[in-house]
Amino acid sequence: MSARLPLTRRQLMGGGALLAGGWIAAQLVGHRPLADRSSPFLGSSARSTLHSAFEALLPDPTKASVCTEDVDAFLASGDPVMGQQLQLALHVLEHMGGMGFPFSQRFTRQSIDERRAVIHAWRTSRIQTKRQIGEAVRKVVLFTWFSRPESWADIGYSGPMVAQ
Repeated sequence: MSARLPLTRRQLMGGGALLAGGWIAAQLVGHRPLADRSSPFLGSSARSTLHSAFEALLPDPTKASVCTEDVDAFLASGDPVMGQQLQLALHVLEHMGGMGFPFSQRFTRQSIDERRAVIHAWRTSRIQTKRQIGEAVRKVVLFTWFSRPESWADIGYSGPMVAQ
C-alpha cells in the first residue's frame, strides 16, 4: 500500500504556476547587480546607498560623489567599529527603505524625492532603530557637506581664523 500525498493534482499545478509567476516577477523587479565602485572601506553596496542619500539631502546633488569619497576615506582611516555600524545602517536602509509592501524598491533605485521622503519617514518613525538610522544618515550627510569649503559661503562662514 503506497502513502498518498495530501496534495491534489490541481493544488500541485497551482503551486507550480505560483512558483513560475514568482520567478518571472523576480526577474523583472528583482536584484540587479550594482555598478562597481571602488571603495576603501564601505564596499560598493553601502557606498551606493550613501551616495544616494547625499543626492537626496544635499542642496547640490552634483556634489554627492566627492562627499561620499570623503566619508569613505575617513572611515577607512578611522575606528572600524563605527564604520561597520554605519555600513550596517546603510545596508538596512538600502533593503528596507522602500515605502510600501509588496512593491518596495531598493533605496538606490528610488527617485530623489522618494529618497527624501524615506529618510524623513525614518527620522520621524515610531520605531527607534529607524529613527536612529535616519538621523545617523542625515547627520553624516550634513556634517560632511558643511565641513567642505564650498558650503561655507551659504551659511556666512568665512573659514578658520588661523588661515586669515
